[in-house]
Amino acid sequence: MKKIVEVAVKPVTKIVEEEGGLLTLLGKRVFFHCVNYHYSGTLTGVNETQIELSNAEVVFETGPYADMAKRFKISEKLPMKLYLRLSAIESYFELS
Repeated sequence: MKKIVEVAVKPVTKIVEEEGGLLTLLGKRVFFHCVNYHYSGTLTGVNETQIELSNAEVVFETGPYADMAKRFKISEKLPMKLYLRLSAIESYFELS
């Protein structure tokens, strides 16, 4: 005989605004280190699960970090917007 217990939990939505978070980078050119590849582009959207990059490119080799704001050693521009899962992002920063 098995005893099954169900617990109903009321969903909670919590919005946390952090200084320096992704929302502060909207409209700026950014670089993302992700699980498999690196990406760059203008951050145009952020939600709970993903981000949207316009003018996106896949970066295969960055070259010197001091030169990244100007150009990458090996990259390929994408002809469409790019959507990245937040769970795949390891780190990110603004390119100035």
